[in-house]
Amino acid sequence: MFHDVVKGNNIVPCMQGTANCGTGSFGFTTNSGYDPVTGLGSIDINNLMTNWTSPTATTTTVTASPGTLPFDSGNVQLTATVTAASGAPSGVVTFLYNNASIGTATLSASSAPAASFSATLTISAIQLPVGTDTVTAVYGGSGGLSGSAGTTVVTITPPVAASAVVPSVSPNPVYQQPANSSGYTWFYTVTLTNQAGVATTLTKFTINGTDYTSLFAATAIPANGSIAASIGTRGLNPPVNQVFGFAGADAGGATWSQQITVPFVARVLEEPSLLLTTPSTVPPNAAGNSSCAWAEPLVLEERGGYDIRLTSFTSGSINLSGQLQQMFGTTTIAPYGRLQGTLCWSSSFAAGTKSLAISGSTTESGGTVSYSASTSLVSTAPAAITPSVSPASVNFSSPGSATVSLSFNGGSPQWTATVSPSNLTTAWLTVAPASGTGSAQLNLTASSAGLASGVYFATLLIQSVNATPQFVSVPVVLVVGGSSAIGIGGVSNAASGKVSFAPGMLMSVYGANLSPKTQHAGTLPLPLNMQGVTATVNGVSAPLLDVLPGQLNLQVPYETGAGTAILGVNNNGLVASFPFQVSPSAPGIFMDGGGNLVPYASGKAGQILLAFITGEGDVTPPLITGANPNNLPTPGLPATLTVGGVPATIDFIGIPNWGVGVTQINFTVPTGAPLGPQPVVVTIGGVASPPVTLTVTQ
Repeated sequence: MFHDVVKGNNIVPCMQGTANCGTGSFGFTTNSGYDPVTGLGSIDINNLMTNWTSPTATTTTVTASPGTLPFDSGNVQLTATVTAASGAPSGVVTFLYNNASIGTATLSASSAPAASFSATLTISAIQLPVGTDTVTAVYGGSGGLSGSAGTTVVTITPPVAASAVVPSVSPNPVYQQPANSSGYTWFYTVTLTNQAGVATTLTKFTINGTDYTSLFAATAIPANGSIAASIGTRGLNPPVNQVFGFAGADAGGATWSQQITVPFVARVLEEPSLLLTTPSTVPPNAAGNSSCAWAEPLVLEERGGYDIRLTSFTSGSINLSGQLQQMFGTTTIAPYGRLQGTLCWSSSFAAGTKSLAISGSTTESGGTVSYSASTSLVSTAPAAITPSVSPASVNFSSPGSATVSLSFNGGSPQWTATVSPSNLTTAWLTVAPASGTGSAQLNLTASSAGLASGVYFATLLIQSVNATPQFVSVPVVLVVGGSSAIGIGGVSNAASGKVSFAPGMLMSVYGANLSPKTQHAGTLPLPLNMQGVTATVNGVSAPLLDVLPGQLNLQVPYETGAGTAILGVNNNGLVASFPFQVSPSAPGIFMDGGGNLVPYASGKAGQILLAFITGEGDVTPPLITGANPNNLPTPGLPATLTVGGVPATIDFIGIPNWGVGVTQINFTVPTGAPLGPQPVVVTIGGVASPPVTLTVTQ
C-alpha cells in the first residue's frame, strides 16, 4: 500500500529558547520502514483501493514479571504479545497506568506462533504506587490488522517494616518565568510521598550533586504522609536537565535513596506584545531637508517572548510599511527584543496630530499583534538645547556600579531615564534616578544574580522632549564569566573584509582562543553550538558556519536592528564581547585572493556571469536565521549592479537553497562596459559594495 521513502528529512530551524531546540534545529531523518518523517511512506492508490478489506482482528495479552514485588526491589518487565490469525503485527505498543503512558516498546517476532509478535518494557517499581495496579497494553493496529488491548495486574507491596518514599517535581517540565527580586526564574515544588506505614527522615537532598537539604523546612516524613519544598532556581542555560537525588533513613536503621531527572525549559511565553515609544511632540528638524521636515524618534519593544515579523506601519490612511527596513534596519524583532529608528515626515505633511499603528505576525504561530500611538508635529522649533552623555557606552566586566553624566548645553529641560527593553531580559540592570530636570548623575547597577555565563546587552534610554535629539541611547554591556584567556580582536564582512554589517549577513570574527578545535558546519540549518562554542548578537543566538581557534564565521541574526550591536562569544565558559555597527544593508562581493570576482574573473559583453554577495539585509519572503531557503528569497531593498560604471542587467537575484547568508546574482555583462580590468559594484538600498575586479574581454 505504501512506497517506502528512505531519503530526506524534515529537520527545520527552531527559534532560540524553544523547548528541545538545543542545536538550532529539530526534526527527523527518514529510514527503512516507518519513520516520523513520512510515516509508512507515500500511498500507492491502486494497491490501496484494490486490496481495501476489513481488517484482521488481533488479540493483545500482557504479562508482568514479577507480578508481585516490593516497592524497593527494582524493576518489573512488562511483555505484550499481539497475535493475529494472519499477517504480521508491527509497530509499537503503549503501556498505560491510570490512562497515562508509562512507556512504549516496538513489536518484534516472538517464539510464539508465526503471527505472534511481542514488545517488552522494563519499568521501575516506583513508577507504580503501592497496592494492586492495573497496567494496560494498547496496540494501535497496522496494515490490515486492527488494534487491540490487554491488561495485567502488578502488585507493589510496601517494604517490610520500612518506608516507601516516592519523589516528584511539579510542574514537570519546569518552565522559565519572569525573574523575582532575587533573580530566580524557575519555580517548582519538590514533594516526597511516603506510601508505607513506617515513618522516615530525609537525610540528604541534592540537585546535580549539590546538597540542598536545608530547603526542606521539615525532614520528617510521616507514615502515609508527605513533605514538600517550594524552590527557585537561577543561573541555568536552558534547555537543561536537572538531576534530583534523595536519601533517607528510617528509625529502625533502614536506608533508602531515589533519583529523578527533570527538564528545565526556556523561554517564557506570555502574550505577544509590541510597545511603540515616541515623543508626545516633535519639533521641526533643524538639520533636515524637505524629505525629513520632522524627525520622529521611535523605540519598538517586544514584551511577550515571541519572534515577530513586522508587516504593517500606517498613519491613518497613509501606508508607511515600505519604510520599516530602512527605519529600523530590519523587519524582524526578537523575543523580548528592541529596535530603534527615526521616522521622517516630509514637508508635504501638515503639522498636527499624527496617529501611528504598527503590527506584525508571530513567526511560530502566525498570530497577529499590533500597537497604536500618536504624536504631534509642531511648527515652531524650541530653543536649541542639546543633551550629551559621558561615557557614551558602559561596559561591566563583572557585577557592579557605574555613573553616566547627563548634561545640556543650555536650559534645564525635564528628562526621564529607563532601561530598554524593559522586561525580564534586562532585569539585571537598574538606573537611578529615573527622572529629573537639567544636568544629573545617573547611577547604573548591574547584577549577575540568576545569570549564566554570557554577554548581556541593554540600553539606557534618556528622553527629553525639549532637547534635540529627544532620545539619547547609551549601550550597556554586562559580561558574566569574562576571561583574559579569550579575546576578540576584530570583525569583518565575510565577503569584502570591510567593517560593514547588516542583518542576515555572514560575519568573520578574529581573535584568540575562540574555539578549542576546528569544525565546519556540514549541514543546514546552521548549528548554534560547535565544539562547545556559542555566539550571540544582542542576546540572540548567532548560527555558526566555522569555528577555529583564531576565527569564527557566523550569521548575524535577522533580528539585529540598525545601530550598535554587541557580539558575545562563549568558548566552553570563556566569555568575550565586541561592539559593532549595523546598517539596513552592507553588501560585500565574494572575491578571490587577488580581488577578482568569483567564480568568474573574466567575461565577454553579453555573457551571463555569476556573483555572490552577503550583507543585503532583510529578504522577502523572510527567513528564520540559520535556515536554508526553499523559495529563493530576494533582497527587501532595491538592488543594482554595474561593470566599469555601466549598469548591468540582473537576470536573477536570490538566496539559493544551499546558502545561508549568501545571495546569488546572475547578471549580463553590459555591451558598453570598457575592456580590461573593470570594477564590479553591487548597490543595495543605496549602499554600494567595495568593488571587485572583472576583466572584460572581446
